[in-house]
Amino acid sequence: MLATRLTELLQSRKRSVAELVEAERSVAAVQEEIDEAQSWLAEMRGRVAMSSIEIRYAGSDSSGFLAPLRTSLHTMGEVAGASLAVLIQLIALALPWILLGALLLFFHRRFGGRLATLLRRPPAGE
Repeated sequence: MLATRLTELLQSRKRSVAELVEAERSVAAVQEEIDEAQSWLAEMRGRVAMSSIEIRYAGSDSSGFLAPLRTSLHTMGEVAGASLAVLIQLIALALPWILLGALLLFFHRRFGGRLATLLRRPPAGE
């Protein structure tokens, strides 16, 4: 588009010599950019033509003798992971209560007999 306008300007010759020379330089610069772009485009087309693409879909190899075994092992891994997650959650839920029970048992064994004696003894004034 720009090259066409500049070429028309040169062909009309209704301008000064300096303007015509400047227009000619501009036409040359624009033409050089066009040539570079076309060269780059040709190189990219060559790369694309020589490229190979391999597409594999996950799980598309579902046929064959080992396919059910692969599926079973995958399922077993999921079940084992889920079971381990439940076990960790149960431990996290029960651990504070187990520690509290152990602490109460410790205090009961350590001080339970004396505490019961002190609670059963009548006050000194009676």
